[in-house]
Amino acid sequence: MKKDIAILIPCYNSEKTIVETLLSLKEQISGLDRVAYIVIADDKSPDNTVKVATEYWAGNTPPLKLERRNANHGEYLNVNMAIEGMESSIEWFIIMHGDNMATPNYLQLLLKHIDKADSKTALICGSWKDFDETGSLNEGDNRYEAQGSIMINGTKQAVRDTLFLGCWWHISCTAIRISSFKTVGGLPRGMRQKGDYEFLLRILENGFNVEYLPIPLMLYRSHEASISSKNFKIHRDLVETLMTIRNYIHSLSFVEVIRLYGIIQYQLLRRFASSLLKMQGERALKAVNVSFLNLKEGLIGMRQVLTKNYSRHQLVNFKNALPENEEPTTNK
Repeated sequence: MKKDIAILIPCYNSEKTIVETLLSLKEQISGLDRVAYIVIADDKSPDNTVKVATEYWAGNTPPLKLERRNANHGEYLNVNMAIEGMESSIEWFIIMHGDNMATPNYLQLLLKHIDKADSKTALICGSWKDFDETGSLNEGDNRYEAQGSIMINGTKQAVRDTLFLGCWWHISCTAIRISSFKTVGGLPRGMRQKGDYEFLLRILENGFNVEYLPIPLMLYRSHEASISSKNFKIHRDLVETLMTIRNYIHSLSFVEVIRLYGIIQYQLLRRFASSLLKMQGERALKAVNVSFLNLKEGLIGMRQVLTKNYSRHQLVNFKNALPENEEPTTNK
């Protein structure tokens, strides 16, 4: 059997959760025999993530491939570096973050659709279940048995729809074709929260298709220490959304630009009000600052649409999406 799949586990300070992640892979219904190796890409964790993962997985297959970064680069550069270190025989990689868990049919379903995918399909993603430290569980989308997968073709309309829907996919539990990943430039530098949103838009704008499986493939752990939670508190998610929108204004009409920035302004107004009610003065002030940024970006966007003179944040290619002066450090 060919082994053209790698599972990538980006992690940082995951010593308390990495065993659950690996256990969920060990308990897959089928598909592990197709996986060449599992990459533990540790972003210079100060804890014992690598040691815990190595000791737990000892004697299991497929083998672990350990990558320890020499500096903390953030998730997106960490992923880019891991992909750069993969052999040419690996055609797809599947991400599962070190604080999440795969459902038992995760590999079985993804491999089924990987084997059917045409050359234009770049991503195969699924739904997920949210759970938090209180035990609360959100069951996610579960329409797969009734209607099968949904194909989103890489068109201007798909880009437009995604700008309004926001980041409707989750990069964790997604299978990504390596050639497509490199063609569009990998994950972006300079982002900590919405890089997967920007990457999805770039995939669609380049004419690649995304296949969505409306069934949970992952249990997503929500907790206060997560990147998402921290960035939500300082509105980084909306700041990076504004950074992203600038590159796709050319896909929108004048009225759509007004509508899109209006939606963001409404979100900021709600956050401002919520912060005041919770006596979070600093967060409320930050919401005001981002509101002014949103108004400025909206005016720039309207002018660009009227004049057809578009400016873009520079989109990196794959090679310069990697940090300078560092190569992947790999120990098997």
